[in-house]
Amino acid sequence: MKYLKLIIMLITVIGGFLILIFVIVPSEEKYNLRHLNSLQKTNKLLLKDNEELDLKLDSLQYEVDSLSNLILQDKQTILNLNQNLNEKITTIHHFSDDELYVFFSKFKTDSTAN
Repeated sequence: MKYLKLIIMLITVIGGFLILIFVIVPSEEKYNLRHLNSLQKTNKLLLKDNEELDLKLDSLQYEVDSLSNLILQDKQTILNLNQNLNEKITTIHHFSDDELYVFFSKFKTDSTAN
């Protein structure tokens, strides 16, 4: 009787272990394999999307560079125009009254003989 309880407990533990090895573990492995295949398919789709986004990013980066160059050219043009304007304003500022009258009236004092 004393050994009967021990034998029953040992058979129960061994039976549980066998069930674990032959039933539960293989079903989990099948689930993990299906899940792994699903993840691999998703990964392939994401890699394709990533390649497309990389190409789009490259084209947008090229466009940004082009627009940046145009902005720099426009800024330089604006600076040149401002400098020319300031030079003309300075020149006009130093005109005498007679020179201002001639400048604004577009009146020419040079006489031409016909």
